[in-house]
Amino acid sequence: MYAAMGASPERVSDAAWQANALRWLQVNLGNRDVHVAVADVNGSTVATAMGEVVERAPSPDNPTGRVGLLLNVATFPQYRMTGLGQACVDAVMEWFRESTDVTSVEVFATTGGRRRYEAHGFAEHALPSLRLAIDRTPVPADAD
Repeated sequence: MYAAMGASPERVSDAAWQANALRWLQVNLGNRDVHVAVADVNGSTVATAMGEVVERAPSPDNPTGRVGLLLNVATFPQYRMTGLGQACVDAVMEWFRESTDVTSVEVFATTGGRRRYEAHGFAEHALPSLRLAIDRTPVPADAD
């Protein structure tokens, strides 16, 4: 999933983010604002999707400020086009609709994954997202 979204192999295999992701998952599995759906085949997870409700500043279009994020949708290549990934997305979308108060859900989609989300009614927003990457690479102490 991360490689498909442009992350280099070195960044994908970096142990630091993986440890942080595991810690986040362990802390948030019981969080009422997080929902994880997985598809297992013979005891191995082969597809997943996550939903998270986040707090933003309230606005006229969103008086509560609560927004849904559809995240970490991934399916192992050999299980793509089997419906397992779609079932995970369906489960998370049902959770958003039935168990949360969000009035909108956002997703970052690869070109190949767009059709999955468009089937749920996702569409491009009139105000496109912009992003700034802030370099947090530590500067060596002797770099004067």
